[in-house]
Order: sequence, then C-alpha cells, then structure tokens
Amino acid sequence: EAFKDCEALASVKIMSGVQTIGNNAFCACRALKSVIIPASVRTIGDKAFYECRALKNFIINAQTTGGSAILGPKAPTHAALPSDARIIGGSAFSGCESLSNMTIPSGVRIIGDYAFSGCEMLTNITIPASVETIGDYAFYRCKALMSVTIPASVETIGDSAFSRCKALSSVTIPDSVQIIGDSAFSRCEELTSVIIPNSVQTIGDYAFSGCEMLTIYCAPGSCALQYARKNNIKCAKV
Repeated sequence: EAFKDCEALASVKIMSGVQTIGNNAFCACRALKSVIIPASVRTIGDKAFYECRALKNFIINAQTTGGSAILGPKAPTHAALPSDARIIGGSAFSGCESLSNMTIPSGVRIIGDYAFSGCEMLTNITIPASVETIGDYAFYRCKALMSVTIPASVETIGDSAFSRCKALSSVTIPDSVQIIGDSAFSRCEELTSVIIPNSVQTIGDYAFSGCEMLTIYCAPGSCALQYARKNNIKCAKV
C-alpha cells in the first residue's frame, strides 16, 4: 500500500530491478495516467492499480501477470502485454469493465482462471497458437464478446470459460481440444453453431446449457453426438 490514495500522483516511473509491486500499491491514485512496468517485475499484487480512474495506458513488460483485479472496473480501454509473456495470471484483468481491446501475444501458454472475467466491453479476442489451457471462468460474463478463435494448441477449455458471453454467436473448437469443462459455454444466448471434433473426449455438465438456438456439428459416434442427444440439443453431421 506504499502509494495508496495518493490522489495527486500523476506519473510514476518504476525502475528496472524492481521485482515486486505489492497489494494495493497504487490503489486509488486517481490522477495516475500512465504506467510502464519493467521486465524485472515478477509479481504484481492484488488490486495494485485498482481505482486508478485516469489511467489510459497500462504496459506490462514483465513475463507474468499475477494478482487479483489488478486494474479494477475503471481500467483503461487498452492494455498491452510484452511479446515474451508466458502466463496471464488468475484474475489478472477480472472486472475491467472498460477494457475493449486486448492483444494476447504469441508465446502465452496459460490464460489463468478468471483472467478476463467480467470484461463487459471486450468485443473480440484472438488467442494465439501458443495457448494450451484456457482456465476456469477465463472469459466469464464478457457480454460484448462476439467471436473467439480457439487455436489448435488448446487442449482444455475450463469450467465456465465462456459462460454468459451473451453476444457470442459461433465457435469452432479445434481437434487439439480434449476437454470442454462444466458450463463452458452456458448461457451464451446468441450461440447458434459450434463444431466439436472427435478429439473431444469429455464434455462437462451444462457445457451448453441455456444455448437455446444452438446446433452442434459433429461426427457420427462422437462424444459430442452423445452429449447433444442426451441434452436434447439439435445436432448435424460435419
């Protein structure tokens, strides 16, 4: 909480060599407009920049983002991660209601649990081919998210990963995916089609619950076909 509530603080330079930014370190610095985090930083604490309402640019040059609700609901519309980032930590951008544009760099392997949950203005996201795991609730309640491309590197789509993405209309699941978690796409009310490959061996409970307009496209004898029939979801052959 080193600079918490320093309401007149307009700029800050974090020097190379700093490894940790603590919990609430710059929380409620309401005049702070720009932050560049150097590559030396390894840990960003919970709510480190929460309620920094004037923040327009947030650039992370560290390889890992961590902490819960780093920015909070009054986050900037754009956040940038470094090209060598490998992990987006759990809840890293959770609740960033103003975040509309996010570039996930190639090289990221894990999108953590709740990483972007509640980013209600996020309209589209490109997940790079390096990502292997999309965590539980990773994009939960991203209400404006209209499209998502899941790359052929992903093996697991976590529980409720895209649940309540009300604007999401179509999804193609690549043949690398083996597990679709519980409620993964539940309550995606505009979802009309999803292609599920034979590689998928497990589809969790309520994975597509509440997707009233959905047609699942799948192969005869597949796990997806069994799931669709069991849950009275319209299906068609690919």
